[in-house]
Amino acid sequence: MKRTLYLIFKKIFKPLFGTSISRIPGVLAIFKFFFPLFSPQWVYVQDSKINMDRYDPVSIYAMASNIYGPFMTKLFKRIVKKDNVVVDLGAHIGYYTLLASRLVGENGIVYAFEPDPKTYSLLLKNIQLNQYRNINAIQKAISNNVGTAKLYLSPGRSENTLYHINEGGSSIDVGVDTLDHYFQDTNKTISVIKMDIEGGEMSALLGMERILRENIDMTIFLEFIPDFIRRAGFAPQDLLYKLFSYKFKIYLIDDKEKRLRYSNNPDDIISSCKRLGIVDLVAMKRQFRNQ
Repeated sequence: MKRTLYLIFKKIFKPLFGTSISRIPGVLAIFKFFFPLFSPQWVYVQDSKINMDRYDPVSIYAMASNIYGPFMTKLFKRIVKKDNVVVDLGAHIGYYTLLASRLVGENGIVYAFEPDPKTYSLLLKNIQLNQYRNINAIQKAISNNVGTAKLYLSPGRSENTLYHINEGGSSIDVGVDTLDHYFQDTNKTISVIKMDIEGGEMSALLGMERILRENIDMTIFLEFIPDFIRRAGFAPQDLLYKLFSYKFKIYLIDDKEKRLRYSNNPDDIISSCKRLGIVDLVAMKRQFRNQ
């Protein structure tokens, strides 16, 4: 009965996501109130079973629509190949981790870094639920130093950060590593990195300079929020120049228009953020071919 109610409720609300109706005051509030009451223990999202945090906005969106960021998901599926090594920074409950696992196959491998114990527990449950054996889940944050740091927790825990970006809230101590240190004893060629780490992107890049230098055909997906980067102590332009210095070409992911827009101008990219608030970027060492 509960799953039937869930399917009915989802069918009603799914067409609203991504439309102006969803921005009407009260519509999403109603959805967020009732959806946890009807949602089953797990749902299929992108052909994987996922246990959700029923009170997390990211999870709610994915549960309702069976996809999170439709165009970025399509792009991710196109770029990640069989046998690739994929690194997921800020894996959360595993949306991209599980998707990458299916794409790389049994001879590929996915490294999923998630520092929050509660979210990490859900990530492990989702890996076990699907019996995926090509995922290494690591309960650490990635930055430019090795040791411990405070992780500041957000409501719903989908925007946790190493930097005190939001006033109030609680914090916990978590393990921190750099990618160069973590992979120092391996000779793996990393093909794809996904970063969703709430302002920690520049620190993560500073801690992976060897990897950026040695991997000649790499793609990086990252959420780019200039205000968060500034509060972490860096200039957003410096992050973009860092990527340019390693011969990356940067494209803005336009989920609404379902297209990529190339830009080699940091001011142009930051200006887009002023209009949109958040911009997802894909940085590639090779030219993107729109086939």
